[in-house]
Amino acid sequence: MSNLRILVFFFTLLTLAASCKKSSSSGSGNIQVAPTNLLVAAAVSPDSSGIVLFTSTANNAISYSYDFGDGKKKTTSNDTLTYKYSSIGTNTYIVTVTAYSASGLSAQKSIQVTVNVASTYIYNTLFWSDEFNTSGAPDSTKWGYDIGNNSGWGNSELEYYTSRPQNVIVQNGILKIYALKESYNGFNYTSTRMLTLNKFSFTYGRVDISAQLPASIGTWPALWMLGSNIGSVGWPACGEMDIMEQVGRQLNTIYGTLHYVGNNPGSTTIISNA
Repeated sequence: MSNLRILVFFFTLLTLAASCKKSSSSGSGNIQVAPTNLLVAAAVSPDSSGIVLFTSTANNAISYSYDFGDGKKKTTSNDTLTYKYSSIGTNTYIVTVTAYSASGLSAQKSIQVTVNVASTYIYNTLFWSDEFNTSGAPDSTKWGYDIGNNSGWGNSELEYYTSRPQNVIVQNGILKIYALKESYNGFNYTSTRMLTLNKFSFTYGRVDISAQLPASIGTWPALWMLGSNIGSVGWPACGEMDIMEQVGRQLNTIYGTLHYVGNNPGSTTIISNA
């Protein structure tokens, strides 16, 4: 009887020892590490496009999850991420970044970002046009005129600009501008110079123009843009972008020119050789 008790007791000790050894080995090499020192920065594009460059860094992090505060989320394994906000106007968002480690633990940080999106920065959206569908004088709500000669407008021009129907008229869906050889107000030529000053201006966008050019020596057709602040800062401080210029003696060459302070008359680029 005494020998049986000793045998049972010894077997129990062996079972306990084996159990303790198995438990201690199962926890080795499984260290849980969380991200630390999470830093988040945002660089807002100054062009009112809504684009923001986010930079996030943290020790032990392998990925970053962004909640942009506008209902959109995105996860990346990179330290940087570019995002574009689309709501028009100036808006402030709370952006929350969660950093994750390889073991699945996380750290979180929120920052405040103020973004401005200009209304004219919407791609593929038409916000101004004139198809010249109404015959007669051009739409006065969209177009004005430079009248006179203004000492040749800085180009030694010989014509006197008018808004007369003899010089400018809309017919059959086409805006027609005529340069005429005639005696008028002391000048031997007349033509038309149209502009949208004080009627329409924009900051960002794409301009599409369809035009047929004359084919005569002495003509100088042009399509160009000026800064709307020309009245207060003058030219060339207001800036000028010549979309198209063609000199009559060079019928197969189209020019595009920039004028700005420190670069007058500007850097000229030949954009087409027909």
